[in-house]
Amino acid sequence: MRLNRIIPFICFLILTVSIAAQQAVFTASADAKQVIQNGYLDVTFTLENVEGTRFTPPPFTNFKVVSGPSQSSQMTIVNGEMSRKISYGYSLIATKLGKTTIGAASIRAGNKVLKTKPISIEVLKGKPVAKSADGTVAKEIYVQLELSDSTVYIGQQITAKYMLYTQKDVSSADFRSEPNYEGFYAKRVRNLNDRAERVIIDGVQYTKKALRTMAIFPQQTGSFTFEPAYINLGLPVKNGRRNSFFFSTRTKPFLTNTEAVKIKVLNTPPNAPASFSGAIGKYTMTASLDKTSITTDEALTMKIHIRGVGDGKFVEAPLQTNPAFDIYDPNVIQDESTERGDQIRVDKVFEYLMVPNKQGAFYVKPEFTYFDIDSNDYMTLYALNKRVNVTQGTGSRAALNIDKDNLGELMPIISSTTLGTGKSWFFGSPIHLTLVGLPFFSLLGLVVYKRRLLKDAAIDPSLKRQSAARQLAMRRLETAAQAKQNGEQRLFYEEINNGIYGYISDKFMVAPADLNQAHIEEVLRKENLANDQISMFQDVIKTCQQALYASTRAEDMSTVYDQAVQLIAGMEGE
Repeated sequence: MRLNRIIPFICFLILTVSIAAQQAVFTASADAKQVIQNGYLDVTFTLENVEGTRFTPPPFTNFKVVSGPSQSSQMTIVNGEMSRKISYGYSLIATKLGKTTIGAASIRAGNKVLKTKPISIEVLKGKPVAKSADGTVAKEIYVQLELSDSTVYIGQQITAKYMLYTQKDVSSADFRSEPNYEGFYAKRVRNLNDRAERVIIDGVQYTKKALRTMAIFPQQTGSFTFEPAYINLGLPVKNGRRNSFFFSTRTKPFLTNTEAVKIKVLNTPPNAPASFSGAIGKYTMTASLDKTSITTDEALTMKIHIRGVGDGKFVEAPLQTNPAFDIYDPNVIQDESTERGDQIRVDKVFEYLMVPNKQGAFYVKPEFTYFDIDSNDYMTLYALNKRVNVTQGTGSRAALNIDKDNLGELMPIISSTTLGTGKSWFFGSPIHLTLVGLPFFSLLGLVVYKRRLLKDAAIDPSLKRQSAARQLAMRRLETAAQAKQNGEQRLFYEEINNGIYGYISDKFMVAPADLNQAHIEEVLRKENLANDQISMFQDVIKTCQQALYASTRAEDMSTVYDQAVQLIAGMEGE
């Protein structure tokens, strides 16, 4: 019984100490910086990480207090750290025109008196509200699509928000139709911190709220138009009856739509650095080495970690060169995308195998280039610049092949031995000759293997890319076939679409930034492909685009799969 009382007390003590260790903060905030005369304004005073007493609000000169203070508290525990907030809220009406200031509020926290900073508010004169022919108020509610940028680069991340502007209460929003975002990859983002705010537009005060937020990534260059979206809003009907659990407020529908929005997608400038692999947006890079002292018989592992905001498909392994090392094709050991606010953040890690080709002291300084959307120029990042000491080894790199010949399994030790006389069957037998020759054949195999690695390293990367085009395309087709069997329609069309684009990019050396339908058709004609194959390419891509952005029926999958197989087989000359 005594232990049951002690444990809660200890937990309370730990949480209290955790709060006390954090710095006390007392702030003031308003939901608008401008308000029309006789318009509403909400002000909140928030105390964090400490208990408070004797809260004293400011005098609210030039404002009329409609309600308040309304007190609320919030407590959260994240990673063992506890935080607490206490808020005091007021609803005000602005009574006097011009710039005015809401003074400082105060509260006692322990032995200290904390004060907030004053808030500056501008009170404007409202304009008469225009009325339509039937006498109803015009433009009390409207929705518009707002883009973070209207002139962008291929692969750049754009935030598209469907913003509601209203002077009335709106309880629900149902999207009846939405643009198909043709030429873009679109993903919905849920920003929990996107709150409503009051704004003044042409002398009229509105409440502004994001109904839906999309992260869109252009996949092709050109000019595009997002068609209007149609949204059915629910407006509460006031009938004088008190709401309850069983009798909720009735709503009436209000159908509205956005205007069409134009957007222009540009290609990145030519003459990009060799370390540019297609990343566009804002990125950072870090790198690490598993060791800094090796011999010429050993290998070095380098990891490059790239984080940022942009289209993750365009973030490929940057080309690394160092005359002191043979650097092999990297592996992708991490590829993640996470939502943060209105953005999708990319997190990729590439692993490079580096083998020294001579002894000495060398510096490893990896680089990564991306196209910066703020400066509209290429930005090259460097990391590490670490010194690696390479000493001369034995001249054999057998240590790189761990148990290659499967010699790790040894026979158990024989505990007893029987001696006798007889004919020696072992010496000179095939088994004896095989065991004697095994070390020599193994050494010969290592020499051949090393020569092959050196030969592969000397091959032009573009030739490697072309030779692997068919293999990578067939892998995507296998994934598409499995998706078709499982009824996963979107995954099926994504694999077909990306498989064909990737195959053409590798086969005919088309840069990722030039992967648009018009340019690909021009390349196929230059490669003297038959018109029926070009038409088949157009049909397959059109079907995939419609399925991804316009919900094509699932029964088209079998036909599309057969066409994709025929298309790739035709390009291979089969």
